[in-house]
Amino acid sequence: MAKSELPCRSVGIFIRNKADPKKFLCLYRKVQPKGLAMPAGHKNPGEEVGEAARREAAEETGIRIINMIRLAEIPVMDVECSRGEKTHWWTVFEVVSYEGEPKLMEPEKHEFVKWMTAEEIAAYVKKDDCDPSWSRKLWRVLEIIS
Repeated sequence: MAKSELPCRSVGIFIRNKADPKKFLCLYRKVQPKGLAMPAGHKNPGEEVGEAARREAAEETGIRIINMIRLAEIPVMDVECSRGEKTHWWTVFEVVSYEGEPKLMEPEKHEFVKWMTAEEIAAYVKKDDCDPSWSRKLWRVLEIIS
């Protein structure tokens, strides 16, 4: 399926802790799709994917992205989002530098925002307590879990 046929464009933001690069910034979603994830969201009409990544990181975690690189373009099927769409074309970015400390910016949407190790993430995957886009596809592509 070509990108143009996919209904939803999403961005995922992969942020390592500056002080401890074995930790990744995660959040726990209380809204569909529920569970552990990394900062992410939909691209708005007319918005570039890089702009969407910067906006979502700030909205969800308070982090201001300075530099990032595009890691992957990944189709994800059969995961329903808050908009009711089930097919998404994901653009995943790795943050190279950022400012600020993460904080819970949207308590109505997220239970927590915190730094987690791959082992801690894997424990949520094992319990099947993750946003399925991340547990089925994105963390595997990023080689955070196997």
